[in-house]
Amino acid sequence: MSALLIKSFTLALTLAGVSLHSPVQQTAAESNGQNKIPVLETVDHFVPHISTVPASEGEEVELFVRERFLSEEGNSERCSNNKNRPVVLVVTGATLYAVPAFDVGFENYSWMSYLAENCFDVFAIEFTGYGLSPRPKMDDPCNASLDDQRNFLIPNPLEAPCAPSYSLPLESFQTASDEMDTVVDYIRALRGNDQLKINMIGWSRGGSRVIKYAAQRADRVDKVVLLAPGRLPPPPPAMASLRVFDRAAEFASWDSQLDPTNCPDQFDANIRDDIWTTILNFDELGNSWGLSGISRTPGLSPDGWDSNFPGMVNAPALVIGGLLDNVVPPPQLETTYNQLGSTQKVLVKVTCGSHFVPWERQHNVVLDASVQWLLSGTYHGCSSGCTFVE
Repeated sequence: MSALLIKSFTLALTLAGVSLHSPVQQTAAESNGQNKIPVLETVDHFVPHISTVPASEGEEVELFVRERFLSEEGNSERCSNNKNRPVVLVVTGATLYAVPAFDVGFENYSWMSYLAENCFDVFAIEFTGYGLSPRPKMDDPCNASLDDQRNFLIPNPLEAPCAPSYSLPLESFQTASDEMDTVVDYIRALRGNDQLKINMIGWSRGGSRVIKYAAQRADRVDKVVLLAPGRLPPPPPAMASLRVFDRAAEFASWDSQLDPTNCPDQFDANIRDDIWTTILNFDELGNSWGLSGISRTPGLSPDGWDSNFPGMVNAPALVIGGLLDNVVPPPQLETTYNQLGSTQKVLVKVTCGSHFVPWERQHNVVLDASVQWLLSGTYHGCSSGCTFVE
């Protein structure tokens, strides 16, 4: 059977509700006062898309999208109607793949699992340049900046610095919106409902991506959760096509946000092994670079961003951030919250939480807040104008 036929056959079965990609997985969480362990299913989709990224514009590509949901076996005592589960699309930030960000396998930290256990059908989009989605021009290590080449890529795979074969940023706010549009269409087709509104969760730059999408595509968006939404306005376009990080560089920003004096148990260091292993497992080439593997992400452009977007968002919005975050510090979080046009919005600040709070001890605050908001449009009974410090 040809590769094309295999892909077509896989898609047909996926649309019919059959997973060929991942076995049924179990989680250890309990809810609703029941001891029965919920059984979750994972389906990895490859969604056809006509690329608008300059390096591959006009080409038909396939975007990687992971789906997680409660199986029929685990549904009967937990969710009322498995076929009409509310849908959530999770959107990651600038330097992280979707799976380690939202579906990390460490203990009970998977945000996707938590949402699925609470009766959501959860999809995670991988944009061009990340994970198993296309990576145009990113196989050439010369397309990294000269600093990145010297710091991470010499002597493997480079012997000496080299000039780029392609030097433009690969991903922009506009290309991300185009890819989100394609994935929303795909989800609607899976559900047989071309009017379906989808909840969205965005972390860091993913929050800005969600803001732009909700501002321009209000007919497609139900509620939004914005975790430490990225800098507004975005930084100027000064990035190479390829960005690379070794393990120490990947976690350097997180290290700068740890407060061992006031928050001595802020995170479990073991989670980093799981995160880094997952990153490398989603990039065979990057795994072979550097001394012990490299994370590859695309250069970013602010093209497609408009400072008016936050004020154009009308969807009910929950904004969350850590008090230790130095990427999107609390004053900036408050500015974004105040700029949102939503009349239904709540702000939550997490004590002993950094920009990476979903990977920290306080992750349950974020997970629980997102479920409360997406189910009811309230947090601890408040639907608008409240600020919580958790």
